[in-house]
Amino acid sequence: MNMLDFNIDIYKGKSTDGDPLESYSGQKQEWQDYQLLRVHDGFDGAVSLHLGDCWNTVLKNGLTSFTQAVTAKETIIKFGNTMQLTHDFTVVVNATFEG
Repeated sequence: MNMLDFNIDIYKGKSTDGDPLESYSGQKQEWQDYQLLRVHDGFDGAVSLHLGDCWNTVLKNGLTSFTQAVTAKETIIKFGNTMQLTHDFTVVVNATFEG
């Protein structure tokens, strides 16, 4: 089953209430470019979201709609100390498949 097109919405927190923080769209194999996203919401201005597991689930099961909570980790250095912050996001993938 081949994906024709997709949309990704990223929401801050563990809810899909309100407008998405970021939105992306693409066609066919372009999903591969969206496995690692930089969302502009971190302490330093951006955090990285790893979406490989989301894509595996969508593609393996041919899902047209998929929602998952994702925790992003951000490493910062403040006053010479290294700290790791976590940020919660909700990822919504909508896709269409041929066939």
